[in-house]
Amino acid sequence: MAEDCKEPVKRSEKLRLNLYFDSVRRSEELVQLDIDITGQRQELQLLLEERQPLDDDQSLKRHFGYFKLQYDTGDRILKSFELDQKKVEKARRTCGFFSIMTHKRDMDAMETYHTYKLRDEQEKAFVNVKEFFSSGKNILPLTGIPANEKPDGFQPPEELAGGRQDRKAVHLVRIDDSGVGTAAHMEDRGTV
Repeated sequence: MAEDCKEPVKRSEKLRLNLYFDSVRRSEELVQLDIDITGQRQELQLLLEERQPLDDDQSLKRHFGYFKLQYDTGDRILKSFELDQKKVEKARRTCGFFSIMTHKRDMDAMETYHTYKLRDEQEKAFVNVKEFFSSGKNILPLTGIPANEKPDGFQPPEELAGGRQDRKAVHLVRIDDSGVGTAAHMEDRGTV
């Protein structure tokens, strides 16, 4: 069953949702949660002491999501803040859990995991490279090479067959309207 905003419940015959728990991921997320809370608390304490005006409500929710804020709506000066225990508890309960949804109903949970485990990472990397190419920057990231200079030894890979298993370096080239090529690459991250 899948819930939708318009209709209360939709039955899905073609989707399979697998829920997973990773204890290492949980540890990392709990540490990050503590770091986020500490950072937000320090920043809020500074805003309280310096009596600086606050940003808009949307920014406050995004930057200080784990705290309840009391402030004057007129001049937007912070009066007090306290940790939102319900939000923190909810975040702690979900740490380490993730899901993978697929149309392949004949795969068991472990097959699905091994097939799709790096998909999110790959899609984020692709978005980063796509943003780089669409930004029109003149310098290659991490290298300092001007875009109009071809990097020495740059050659597209002959085979990326390893895909998620080997995570080999990926080379991409964009040629702009003037015919100048820009090259980018993702580092080899070794074998999974």
